[in-house]
Amino acid sequence: MPTTYAIQQLKRYATAIKEPPQCKEIFGKEVFCVNGNSTLGEVIHDIKKKKYSHIPVYDDNHHFLGILHLNELLIWIFEQSKILSENTSIQEWKQQKIKNLQLFTDHNHLLFVEEKKNIYEIDEIFTKRKMKNTDLSVVLITKN
Repeated sequence: MPTTYAIQQLKRYATAIKEPPQCKEIFGKEVFCVNGNSTLGEVIHDIKKKKYSHIPVYDDNHHFLGILHLNELLIWIFEQSKILSENTSIQEWKQQKIKNLQLFTDHNHLLFVEEKKNIYEIDEIFTKRKMKNTDLSVVLITKN
């Protein structure tokens, strides 16, 4: 005879199968993003504080521009340092608009997923990508 605990667990599993959780319930953390018209100087403190390596960038109308990838930012800084003249300063770097930096926009490795999708739908998306050998660098959960 199954124990009460075993029966409760089976009921919990049955509910999870019949009514799977939506991705927003599992991955519902608020995402740090920046406006493309912001300057590097304006956002660098937040980037450092938040400790994200991939930061979504949007324009004033909330249109996606790309992902600011910290590795790419470091490469940009290195490239800029090679062309620095005696008249160029760090202050000029800080004035650089985020939208003018190298943003990651490869939609083959970037995925937008509706927050209403359940975990089985998400698993299906990931399985299809895996079968095509398409790695995902960034997955963004959206409201619609």
